[in-house]
Amino acid sequence: TNCAVPRLELFTGAVPHTFPAVFTADEQQVLMHLHFGPEEAQELEANTRQQALSDKWHSARRHRLTASTFGKVMRRKEWTEKGLRNLLDPKDLSRVRAVQYREKMRLLQQSGMPLQ
Repeated sequence: TNCAVPRLELFTGAVPHTFPAVFTADEQQVLMHLHFGPEEAQELEANTRQQALSDKWHSARRHRLTASTFGKVMRRKEWTEKGLRNLLDPKDLSRVRAVQYREKMRLLQQSGMPLQ
């Protein structure tokens, strides 16, 4: 059985975005880190399918508006520094039971023990 993932044409119509010169150097650096061309986007998608296990995935999500945070952003009328930090700073999920279970299963699978 061939399990190859098909190449999707999601990024072929992408148009490179140019940023206005009104940003500071630090802001420009963050924006350039967020920018991906079509080839880079396809490579990122292919290389980050393990999500939580992928440093690239975590790095790519940093400073991005994601589906899981979009609702918070749309409902918020004003932003405080604490609100922005809460939105952007990484969360420690190691105490979440589902995350603990996933990690336990991953370690069992790596050890070769049968999963029950």
